[in-house]
Amino acid sequence: MEKIQKKLGCQHYEAEKVMSWVFAGRKPTAKDWQWYHGLTQQAQAVYLSEQERICRQRNIQIITRNDSEYPEIWRQDMSVASVLYVQGNLAHLRAEPRVSIVGSRRPSEYSQIVAKQLSQLATMAGYTLISGMAQGIDSLVHQSALAVNGTTIAILGFGHDYCYPQTNEHFQLKRQLGRTQVVISQYPPMTPPAKWRFIERNLLIATLAPATIVIQAQHKSGSLITAEMALEAGRDVYIVTGVFGDDSYRGGHRLIDEGAIALQYFEQILPTS
Repeated sequence: MEKIQKKLGCQHYEAEKVMSWVFAGRKPTAKDWQWYHGLTQQAQAVYLSEQERICRQRNIQIITRNDSEYPEIWRQDMSVASVLYVQGNLAHLRAEPRVSIVGSRRPSEYSQIVAKQLSQLATMAGYTLISGMAQGIDSLVHQSALAVNGTTIAILGFGHDYCYPQTNEHFQLKRQLGRTQVVISQYPPMTPPAKWRFIERNLLIATLAPATIVIQAQHKSGSLITAEMALEAGRDVYIVTGVFGDDSYRGGHRLIDEGAIALQYFEQILPTS
């Protein structure tokens, strides 16, 4: 019976691979599944073969919920994609403890200093840092971890063939992270950036770690969406309260009323036991 279940499980995740590939990582509808079940076994095999060939050329590894490398924290979470496209060192996916750090794409000088200090303190305390490789705080988090030989995971809102923003600095950062760290996308390589994909990406950032730190989030921002998702998922959320009178921190202040924690010292996120 166990062998039969294992075989059926493998077949299910092979189907997930095809659906993710054909529909650019979006959640398939009943009509999409009907299309898939109408394919011949040969057609299914062609889709899988082409997917594996392209990913192999780009040094992308395809991980499903059925694989041991799939992050354990996501394994029972059906809101997270069942198929991941990963570049880099898969061992880092299992590294613990982890913390997500996000913030403004146009951070103040104060927030940049805080981001570097928090990132380096967390790295030296053994944390793997998770962020979204966006302009501003996200990139500073990855760069700060690299500066002290730490471990960091970047989660993309597009396929690996793209880079956003399209600057030399970000191309170089993405290349370095893909070689020595981990870069995750829930989208096939050829999938371009889109606003709604960044929102889906935020869910992965919010749930891959038991805690999220927010540095400078305006009332309407991607960082605030990430923090809200983390709170809804039962994760701890820490807010850097910012400079007195600066409205660009106001979004985070609102979350403190909803259960987030005002962060004044890095030691607040450390386990008490």
